[in-house]
Amino acid sequence: SGSGEVGIGTTVPAKGTKLDLTQASFAANAALRINNPSHNEHWDLAISNNSGTLLELSNYSSGTTMVWNNGGNVGIGESSPSGKVHIVNGSGITLPTIEASNRNMLILEGDQSENYLVIASPNDSWAGITFADPDFKSSGNIMYNHTDDLMRFTTDAVERMRINSTGGLTSTQT
Repeated sequence: SGSGEVGIGTTVPAKGTKLDLTQASFAANAALRINNPSHNEHWDLAISNNSGTLLELSNYSSGTTMVWNNGGNVGIGESSPSGKVHIVNGSGITLPTIEASNRNMLILEGDQSENYLVIASPNDSWAGITFADPDFKSSGNIMYNHTDDLMRFTTDAVERMRINSTGGLTSTQT
């Protein structure tokens, strides 16, 4: 068009877009393909025909690798995410029925004999999980100190228990 928009599959590109890819029929996925024919590889970004799936990212060798569904959930290695972010390593496992609610923020699923959530940080720092609420950014913690090799547990922003590098347990409860 005269205003800088380019339309493929349409003679009237959407106003304000630089590139409008429009598919005349929904018989197949509409896709933007990034292709490397010399290596027989490609990536597709597609509006999906699959019920509930809004957008898919897939590649030539492994198929669909990421989906965004109509509910705003993202699946990485998972075509039907059960949480806001649902990541599957391998072919996954059969999960118990997970309630359909906004409580499932992050689901990590693996089919290996050992599966870990790794929090990595420098040797002279802390790493951990913090529980926050609208009134306080650090109401509770599970924290590891790499310098002293200790694990600290806090509730109500107060350290309640500590495990030191020799396995000794210190508690502030009386």
